[in-house]
Order: sequence, then C-alpha cells, then structure tokens
Amino acid sequence: MTRSPSDVPLPDRPAAPPIDAVLPSFHDLWRDTFNHSPSVAQQVQFQALYRATLEANSRVNLTRIVDPTEFWEKHIWDSLSGLHYLDRCLAQSLDLGLAQVSDWAADKAVNLIDIGTGGGFPGLPIAIMRPQWSVTLLDSTQKKVRIVQESIEAIGLTNCTTMVGRAERQAQLPQYAERYDLATVRAVGSIQACVEYTLPFLIDDGIAILYRGHWSDDDRATLDKVLRRTGGRLLSVEAFATPISHAVRHCVFLQI
Repeated sequence: MTRSPSDVPLPDRPAAPPIDAVLPSFHDLWRDTFNHSPSVAQQVQFQALYRATLEANSRVNLTRIVDPTEFWEKHIWDSLSGLHYLDRCLAQSLDLGLAQVSDWAADKAVNLIDIGTGGGFPGLPIAIMRPQWSVTLLDSTQKKVRIVQESIEAIGLTNCTTMVGRAERQAQLPQYAERYDLATVRAVGSIQACVEYTLPFLIDDGIAILYRGHWSDDDRATLDKVLRRTGGRLLSVEAFATPISHAVRHCVFLQI
C-alpha cells in the first residue's frame, strides 16, 4: 500500500508539544457538527491516544499534525466524519439496502477493518466512539502496527485487533475475505487502489468509506471505471468542511 506524503520525514517538521499537552474539549463543535459529544470516559481515551501518538512520534515519523487543536480536527474529527453520514441515514430511516442496518441501529456489534491504518486513523477514534464494534487495524509496516498496538494498550481499548500485511494479500485469505461490515481507508493511494483494497474484505451489502481530500471529475470517472470492473456501486460522495480550518474533505461511500 502506498502511504501518503505525510509519512515522509521533512526538514521543517514542527516542534512537538510536551507529552502532557492537553487536547481541547470543543463540546460545542462536537454538538454542532455531529449532534453529540463524547462521554467523559471517551474524552479521556482521546487524550490517551494523543499522548501515545506524541510519544511514538518521538521515535517514528507517524504524523506532522501534533498541535493539540490540529490533532483534534485533522485526526480525531476527520476520522469520525465518515460515520456521520451513516448515522444520518439511520436517523432518517434511509434505505441503504443493508442487511445489517437494524443491528447498527440497535448498537450491536459491527466488524470494521481500517486499511493502511498508519498511526491508527481513522480506526482508533472510531473504536473509541463505537466500543461495541470490533475494529481491525491493518498496515503493511510492522513498526507502525507495533505502535498502534502500544496505543491500544495505552488507551485501554478491548475492541481492537491489529494485523500486519498487504491489503491485497490479506483479502485473499479465507479468514478475512468477505468478513467485514465496514472497511475504511484514509490517505492511502489512488482512488482505484482504495476501491481494490476495500471491497474484497466486505460482506454482502457491506460498505467501504474512502476518506479523500480533493475530489474531481477525473476521480469520479476513474471510480466509475473501477466499480464496473469490481462490481461495487457508489452510494454517495459527501463533502465536509472541517470545523476550524474549514478545509474541504470528501468521503466516498461504496457498497458491495
């Protein structure tokens, strides 16, 4: 899997804040954008994730986003933006053709795989906000998976599993192929690669969430071609403005 340019060490990498730096709570922004706020326990877990990332970042270049406010917006909020569309569909009783939609509405277990998880995004924030879900965090780099495992232990999460391997190979193994209700991929390769990585992991009616920044007509044309070949279908392309920097992001929702 091809990681994003943010994984490449740069000479102007910003100075890291102290390990005991505190994430802002942003209660109003949580409610205004997602219509709910994390519990106190979840806020503590997000702080533990931030601290674990800062500690790991001193050894391995996981991310250049280390400022507390930027970390909240560009890692935590952005990671959870993909769930907002699904929550809205459930709230409005929209028919996605999902066999498991009643289970999601009842807060029952959902199996999710986060492909190319890097430092654990979006998988770890999702695991914090959805403790009833089972989250698998996959990356091809052993060092990063080890760090993600350290973060899981530091946060105290019990609903996460890590996996080392290349997505295209792991998806061919019978214990992983067509197993997951949801597959996420963020900052990993081209739109074609993201489709090819995610769809083989999904059960019938499963959904892939592709986190993208820029979205263009060329991206849509490429997506249409690869979906014709793979058999997936496009549910929606949702645009999001991040709540502080107002950067435009997109999530592409596919169904197998």
